[in-house]
Amino acid sequence: MTIIFTMLILLCFYKVNIHKFNLNYLDHKATTQINGIFVILVLLSHFSSYIENWELFPYSTTYLQIRTMLSQLVVTTFLFYSGYGILESIKHKGQRYIDNIPMKILLLIINFTLAILVYYVIGTFLGRDIPLSKLLLSCIGWESIGNSNWYLFDILALYAVTYVAFKIGNENRKVSLLYVLIFSLGIMMFVHQYRDGARWYNTLLCYWVGMVYSFYKCDIDHKLMKSTQSYIMYGGIVALLFWICYQNRDHMLFYILHGILFALMITIVMMVVKMENPILLWVGRHIFGIYILQRIPMMLGSKISFIQENSLIYLLLSVVITLLLAEIFERITKKIAVKIAQN
Repeated sequence: MTIIFTMLILLCFYKVNIHKFNLNYLDHKATTQINGIFVILVLLSHFSSYIENWELFPYSTTYLQIRTMLSQLVVTTFLFYSGYGILESIKHKGQRYIDNIPMKILLLIINFTLAILVYYVIGTFLGRDIPLSKLLLSCIGWESIGNSNWYLFDILALYAVTYVAFKIGNENRKVSLLYVLIFSLGIMMFVHQYRDGARWYNTLLCYWVGMVYSFYKCDIDHKLMKSTQSYIMYGGIVALLFWICYQNRDHMLFYILHGILFALMITIVMMVVKMENPILLWVGRHIFGIYILQRIPMMLGSKISFIQENSLIYLLLSVVITLLLAEIFERITKKIAVKIAQN
């Protein structure tokens, strides 16, 4: 796995240019490629949980240490860029975009439900008895029938509170952002009470910070891009704060802060990096399908002893099948979105 991880790192350097300052460091193309990197890391992390005998997958110690170090940090950019993108869309499209958020939520639920049905069919094939209530709750991420679920529930909840916050904010974006923060803290307390696992809430505020970054982006760019010295100074401060929080992340407050600071560090690095990587761009554009469907080949492979005993084949098949499923899923969901838009 360490070799596979090293190959991913090398891939990240393909068609990368260093700029003094890249003004488009947060455009859709740039963030898509960054998310492409992290969804691959998520795939590797999830795959690792299906390996029963690491002796069959040599040279994995370093990767497993890095996996432990990263932990939930691999999803921070998903949330940060989502929050950033939502506010950017509101800034450019105004009330029309806000009014369309419920439709965005509906489309997400429909797309997720399609994936859940695949998991249901596979689960039934494998002899699992899945109650209807659990199936329905899985469609909003509250339950799981084998799929990853917490992130989808969180993003649905965050979109919902964004809609409410900007509706009652009466076009005052600062007030609306305050409401998003309050509601986000409410979501965190809710899932902390009713769901097991800190993953449900320990990176959730990255979404709100992404929105705040969008709100203050001009001021941030002016300060950090004022000179190379300013960039190094502010970047160094963020890196130092991240390290301090990382060292103390056994405490939940520091864990939450180190997730936010990690997303900010990636963002600051991208100020001087321009990526034109077609592979990461493709992966990033299929992020939803890859994230949701990646456990399907892993689940099936875990039931076949030959594949379990040949871990590299297991990984390669999981990756290839996931990418194929993601491409099919993307085409189907695009057609659904077009039909809904026409009605």
